[in-house]
Amino acid sequence: MHCWKILNIYKQYGLPRILLWTVIAFILTLCTSYLAFTFTYTQPFNDDYFLIFATLVIALYPIHKCVHYLTLLDYKDEVETEWKIMYGYVPTLHLRIKEILPKRRYIITRLAPFTTINSAIIISMLLAPNVIHYGSILLAYHTSICVIDILYVKNLLHSPKEAQIEETPRGFEILVPPNIR
Repeated sequence: MHCWKILNIYKQYGLPRILLWTVIAFILTLCTSYLAFTFTYTQPFNDDYFLIFATLVIALYPIHKCVHYLTLLDYKDEVETEWKIMYGYVPTLHLRIKEILPKRRYIITRLAPFTTINSAIIISMLLAPNVIHYGSILLAYHTSICVIDILYVKNLLHSPKEAQIEETPRGFEILVPPNIR
């Protein structure tokens, strides 16, 4: 296997651009989900569940990381977890995979939180239309968390089908067999 490309989203796009895309994703998701659901459901909203909403806002990031971890359960001995403080005050949980993963498996791992958590939020909005305002905020917040995962997947889609992904300190290396360039 040889390295086809090293993928480091933060170096490739830069933090300001990633933050801009995150804010844009938040605003677009919030507006479209809120408008789509309020046109369909005309019940009055209530704020009886604010404490649950606040708890979910705090718990959404760890739940997101937990879904990533659950997709790697058969690699659990090869996954290291580490809490880091980014930018001096933002606690983040890093999952480092010490094993080489097939491209398809890596893409599934990256997209799993986006599909499962956002689906759960949308279903709960359908079942409880009186808290659509909370659901729209949670959906937008989680979609903005998923922007980096989507950027990784976007870059991986153009790599060869037989590619393997290896995580290194420089970023993610896309490895391919010697006969592929």
